[in-house]
Amino acid sequence: TTMMRAVIKDCYAHLLSWLRTASPGSLLGTGVLGLALMAAGYNWLRHFGRGNQRQRGPRPAASGQRTVSGPEWQAAGGASANTGKREPQASQQAGTTPLARSVRSRLSGVRKVTISVAGVLFEEQHAHQLSVGATVLPEVVPIMLEFAQVVDCYLLAHVVDDVGQAAVTGALEASGLIGSGLGQIPAHKLLLCSTQVGKVSMVRQLEPELHIDAESSTIHELKRFMPQLVHIVCPGQTLSASGAPNVGQATGFAAWLGLAEE
Repeated sequence: TTMMRAVIKDCYAHLLSWLRTASPGSLLGTGVLGLALMAAGYNWLRHFGRGNQRQRGPRPAASGQRTVSGPEWQAAGGASANTGKREPQASQQAGTTPLARSVRSRLSGVRKVTISVAGVLFEEQHAHQLSVGATVLPEVVPIMLEFAQVVDCYLLAHVVDDVGQAAVTGALEASGLIGSGLGQIPAHKLLLCSTQVGKVSMVRQLEPELHIDAESSTIHELKRFMPQLVHIVCPGQTLSASGAPNVGQATGFAAWLGLAEE
């Protein structure tokens, strides 16, 4: 094919030379034929060149370079397309501390938890006390930060007025329990109500696998509907036999997790 291509090119060149030097009379008889041959030769050469290029295939990538095709282009700018977002470093170390292991053991099979904050997260045990102030128990902060990484957690607060609402919200934000960071509970998952009946209704609507509360009347109302309840018995109160297999009792969050003595 190389020799044929050379012959055609040579004939093509001679034809062009003859057409330039021939007399007008001779051009009249051969002009049409010459133009046709020129066009045919030109088209053949173009077609021949494209055919060879297709047979050779695409140019190989230069040394040290990598071709990217298909969906893989999405990963060219950084992380692999199959890995998605990078996991936070803290999650890679999950379960390595006694607290993390205890939380994960207690919450095995649990996806959603509701917690009544009075007497569980706060020193204040009753709704009217929250109108004076709200104090987060220091020992519950690391527990809750671990909780929020394991389950879908909602906080419930029974308050009697706007002052109590502001006190609860401010205390939770100041302690770092509410926010958008790792282990924090989003602000929209803090639910406020003005009555104990309203709190019971919210728990039933959320349908958690576990509810934690320091109010015995709430535990009594919910034990017919919830798979698992934990009654946190506040200081000054005594443990009592609940008589229900789905109700557990503890003197505090840490005690329930087995991290402190009853």
